Amino acid sequence: FPDQNRYCLRREVVGEILDRLVSARLPMMLSAESIGWEGIYDLLAEFPELTAILTDIGRWGADRYFRPLMAHYPNVYLEISSYLVDGGLEDLTAAVGAERILFGTGFPESYHGGMMLALAGAEIPAAEKQAIAAGNLERLLAEVKL
Repeated sequence: FPDQNRYCLRREVVGEILDRLVSARLPMMLSAESIGWEGIYDLLAEFPELTAILTDIGRWGADRYFRPLMAHYPNVYLEISSYLVDGGLEDLTAAVGAERILFGTGFPESYHGGMMLALAGAEIPAAEKQAIAAGNLERLLAEVKL
């Protein structure tokens, strides 16, 4: 939350910290709501190897923002708490693979049952649902080198 904490999310300010995150493969959650899409694009251009989890993506039309990032940067993942698109999970898993999608609920701002129902009802294989629900995050955390 750069604005709230009064710093610029740029190499000149946090480069040393982000270099350490990249080196350790430690995921960084990037809130589109807080940072803005331009800020996320700028940050990933400076740190293309950063393992980034996109959160707070907005309700409708966010695909236009995050899909190019996921196509360009292999270490970008999407947390789905606000991804409320009919058929969206099916289309997204076909486009980028279930291994790049992480379950989230947005609780307490959002009701946790909504995304649980969306994932449970998605027309994707059970193994992909399991990966999204927990396996992908477990794998990302297992890759961290502290």
